[in-house]
Order: sequence, then C-alpha cells, then structure tokens
Amino acid sequence: NSEYMLIKSVLSIGKQDLESITNLMDNAVQFLNNDFKILEEIVDILEPFYEISIKCQAEMIVTISLVVPAIVHLITHLRDIKENLLFCNKLVEQLQSSIEKRFLGIINRLNQVNVEVNDPFSDSIYFMATVLDPSFKFHWIRDLKLPPNVENRLKHNIIQLILDEISKDLKTSTEMSDH
Repeated sequence: NSEYMLIKSVLSIGKQDLESITNLMDNAVQFLNNDFKILEEIVDILEPFYEISIKCQAEMIVTISLVVPAIVHLITHLRDIKENLLFCNKLVEQLQSSIEKRFLGIINRLNQVNVEVNDPFSDSIYFMATVLDPSFKFHWIRDLKLPPNVENRLKHNIIQLILDEISKDLKTSTEMSDH
C-alpha cells in the first residue's frame, strides 16, 4: 500500500513540476515518457489491491464474507487489465501467480477442481460466508464471465458444499446428544 500511495503521489505532482523538483537535486533524475506510463500502469494494476486491503482492515464490518468476492475481483481485474498494458505484463503475471498460490483452495473451488485439506484457504467457510451474506449471495460470480452451464455448475457445487457442511454439523450434534 505504501508503494502504491508513493507512486500515486509522484503521478499527482505532474510531469513539469516533477522535472522542476528533480532539476534542483544534486544528481538530477530524468523521467522519460515511458516512466510515467509505467507508473500509471502500476497504479491501475495495484488500485484494487489497495482498496481491498483497506476494506479488510476495517474494524466494524465482518470480513470473512469479503474473501471470495475480493479474490474473484482481483483475478478478474488482472485478467481484464492485461489487454491494456504495454509495460507491466510481467507484474500482472507475478500477481496472478501469487494469488493462485496464496489462495489455492479458493482458486481450485472456483475452477471446480479437487481441493486438498492442506491447500491455503481450503476451508468451505469462505464460500459459505459469502453466499449467505445478503450483500454478496452469488452476485460476485458474474465477474468470472463463465459460460452459463459452468456458472450453474459452480453455483450448484457451492450449494452442495454448504449442504454437506450442514449435514456434518447435524451428524456431529446428533452423535453428541446420543452420548
């Protein structure tokens, strides 16, 4: 976040004012046109990361239901921004790779592939909290731009995940009351 804010501050100064400032330095730094384009691309890429991190640091809201929509927003943002970039494609690829690694359980559920218990964020609670949160429900799925049959299968899998979790809880509570 601090790097994002720093770059945004540098861009807000403006090219001519920035050149005036750097000319006053002992070792003047020269900004090329591409340097500003690169900084603008970096700000465009990192903005959703900044916004999500600020939201998730809030003390007065429940954040577990934000996890899945936030991850979906980030992966779709990175997917969609690629076509508009000239310089920062490698940064986008590294961010995508980092998200896939760090949130493997969520990514695998979204891709409807097997989720291992030890995968990071593999707990079904993240999807349950999101779908049961009235402000999210299944609205976040639209960002994935899936074909209708794939989207319906994903919704069905998530509903089944919730039902399986409920039946586990029912089974556990029944077994405990029997003892």
